[in-house]
Amino acid sequence: MAYCDTHLWQPFLERHGTKLEVIQLVLFWNRIDHANLTTIANTCPNLIRLDLGIEAWGWGLFVDAPWHLVVPASVQIIGLRNRYKQSNTQGYADLFLALEEMSFGSKLKYIQFIDRCNAIDLREKRPRVLRKGVEMLKKRGLVLWDHEGRLMG
Repeated sequence: MAYCDTHLWQPFLERHGTKLEVIQLVLFWNRIDHANLTTIANTCPNLIRLDLGIEAWGWGLFVDAPWHLVVPASVQIIGLRNRYKQSNTQGYADLFLALEEMSFGSKLKYIQFIDRCNAIDLREKRPRVLRKGVEMLKKRGLVLWDHEGRLMG
């Protein structure tokens, strides 16, 4: 599901939301519309996975203001995809800061990189940022997975 105004896809979610277990959102310019997430939370009670595709770690909301993502309570897995596939150290640090500040329900257990390039980039070029990020997520009761569902860190 690509980014668009809530009113354009709300009727679909109202009719079919109870059947959905996975939603993929492509966020242009890292723009997260909290009204859209509220609509998803209210119409998709069986949502297990929320995949977010963004422009790049460290752009937009990651830089200009805290990225306070409020995840629907039913979500167990958040998948993350970065259009640029790699980042610098600060970009990954911003990503982990955003994950540290997000609000989520008790069912969320896993954060997963959807693309293999980010997992490889973090493991091979940014192990210190990865280690700090994994430690922070662990304190929040979360586990970081790579693209194949293997533990990172």
